[in-house]
Amino acid sequence: TFKGTVPIGSIAVTGAGSGPYLDEIARLISDRFCEEQAGDETAVQELIRKTHRKYYKEAVLPFPREDRPDYDLLIGCSGDNLGRKLWKTSGLAVNPVKDYDAVGAGSTVANGLLGRLWDNIPCKYAIKLAAYVIYQVKASVKDCGLGTDIVIVRRAGFPLESVSAAVVRDWENIFRSYASLERNAFCYCIGLDTPQTRLYRTTLGKESLVQELERFRNALTRLDSTWPDVGGQQQAAQAVGGDTTPSIAETSEGRK
Repeated sequence: TFKGTVPIGSIAVTGAGSGPYLDEIARLISDRFCEEQAGDETAVQELIRKTHRKYYKEAVLPFPREDRPDYDLLIGCSGDNLGRKLWKTSGLAVNPVKDYDAVGAGSTVANGLLGRLWDNIPCKYAIKLAAYVIYQVKASVKDCGLGTDIVIVRRAGFPLESVSAAVVRDWENIFRSYASLERNAFCYCIGLDTPQTRLYRTTLGKESLVQELERFRNALTRLDSTWPDVGGQQQAAQAVGGDTTPSIAETSEGRK
């Protein structure tokens, strides 16, 4: 949303469920956010709640439960009086989210991975974490697939940014080798001592493990210098909110 030609707020909406319903409610919430020219946290949360509940009652609840075209949303916003915030819907409920969350069939796996890997890391690295988590979800959860879209909601005064599909695909190709790296690291840590010739998939030894770590790191960081500054020392997660916390790196795993 703009005041004159100056951007004063941004919103990104993603979700899981019925595609046409997601498209419509995302447009309605985005339009209302822009019409109100942002606001503080209380005002934006009430705007989201009213818009979502009105639409849900009119378009979803009238259907019998077994035929109901349901959806869940993740909504990330930034604004002058708002900071950076994230909300999640479930049924008629609208709740604020701290640090990260996920929706859809793969949400349990995604939140489990984020619970192990998330920390207050700078945005450019949290974006890769988001890509990795969604890659693992798509690889392990039935009906989770299609492409991965990553949108960065920056502080007020800056437009939305996105990561190109080509870069995401490049990362996903690299992530495929992580299972081997993890297996080799685990075997090293448990002190595995057996003849290398007996093993089919594991490479033993600290030196080879360090070399593999460096190759993996170099592959994932070789494009970092070409990136714009997406937050400097500001931080983010797959989806992060908070006045003094980072931007929001939001991912979509494809609609289910």
